Amino acid sequence: MTIIVGFVTFLALAVYIAYAVPPVLNYSGQVAVNGEAFNGNGLLKFALVNADGNVTYWSNDGTSIAGSEPQASVAVSVNGGLYSILLGNTAQQGMGAIAPFVFAQHTDAKLRVWFSDGLNGFQQLSPDRPFASVPYAFSAGTAQTAGSATIADGSINKSMLGSDVIADLNKTVTITRDMLPQDVRDDLNKTVTITRSMLPADVVRDNLNKAITITRNMLPADLLSEDKRTATSADLFADGLGIDVLDILEVTAKLDQNRMYQEEIEFQETKRLAEGGDKIAQFNLGVMYGNGKGVPQDYKLAVKWYTKAAEQGDAKTQFNLGLMYDNGKGVSQDYKLAVKWYTMSAEQGNAEAQSNLGINYAKGEGVAQDDNLAAKWFRMSAEQGNNEAQYNLGFMYAFGEGVPQDDKEAYAWLSVAKANGLELAEKNLGIVTKKMTKEQIVQAKSISIEISKRIEANKKD
Repeated sequence: MTIIVGFVTFLALAVYIAYAVPPVLNYSGQVAVNGEAFNGNGLLKFALVNADGNVTYWSNDGTSIAGSEPQASVAVSVNGGLYSILLGNTAQQGMGAIAPFVFAQHTDAKLRVWFSDGLNGFQQLSPDRPFASVPYAFSAGTAQTAGSATIADGSINKSMLGSDVIADLNKTVTITRDMLPQDVRDDLNKTVTITRSMLPADVVRDNLNKAITITRNMLPADLLSEDKRTATSADLFADGLGIDVLDILEVTAKLDQNRMYQEEIEFQETKRLAEGGDKIAQFNLGVMYGNGKGVPQDYKLAVKWYTKAAEQGDAKTQFNLGLMYDNGKGVSQDYKLAVKWYTMSAEQGNAEAQSNLGINYAKGEGVAQDDNLAAKWFRMSAEQGNNEAQYNLGFMYAFGEGVPQDDKEAYAWLSVAKANGLELAEKNLGIVTKKMTKEQIVQAKSISIEISKRIEANKKD
């Protein structure tokens, strides 16, 4: 079965826009099966995922974890290959509400879609669909009536403008002095003196009170007999020396030049050690190339030095190299090689590598799909305090994937993930709580306390 998606549009329904009200988005698309426009009842599944596709923010039935396929589907009528559906419309069977904070908190959200014609099974559509700015404007603005809504900054981009408007915007307009009103010309000719009292408080606080060194060539002629003087700009103004903001900006520029010089020295020394075979230096050099620190950013050179350090057994480097293959940075995307390096790092106890390896097993990327192994690696990472692994392990307990279904364990791990700063866990914690009795919740809280104690003990060890 070959599925082709021709276009996707997202329209926020202004009638429902209020920050506390779950969003409803109109998703439209075109589907062809084996080259022919599909007609009939199709089945679709949806999930909102992060840019890397390994964290689920929402799915139509709430069962997707780490970007995996939801369990339930939504029936959609397709005519001539065209269909439309309201995402987040709970009146549609199999469709759950979208939490109001999803777009506000996750600006990298993309839509992942699966389609089935009812005969050949589900197929994930690629690539994941980035949102236009409308859903984000939707989460930022508040509508008062059906025809009136606040348009957030950035919600209209150039591609949404007509060609005539773009042509007008691209015109070169020349304004000469004689075209200006007389009062404007008079203002332009004025000499303006800016004193300290006229400056905003934050400028005075942040820029003018910094300690700076004033050298000989910056001092008035009557003070040139002094060889060198150190003072704050506040002292200079008090003494009537008249050092202005431009002097301070000049000093700031010199400080920036000094920082760049120090980064260059650090880069050269790190490169020297790396070329001598020092694996820590090789790791650091890879980071410098990856982040563009002290050197132009170059992912290929980052991979080169990560590989050298990883082959010497450095766990952190093995994880970073796995990421490069996972995301296709500096190399062609290769999930098998990502799994190889994640595994080598994970077996040395790297919590981030263990978490990512769990995601690969859960999704079947670069390795045969295996919920049991996914749960194993999520647990090892979670026990070290990785909040994403804690969240994913909680999800697996909630749905009995790779582990026995257990609402108390699900509640406990989601609670720990939330306590460790993962806001996404809060929504799903509420879903699990609705299924539990008060007695079960008390027991689950006790389990979460024991888990937290165990994690703290692991960190000390």
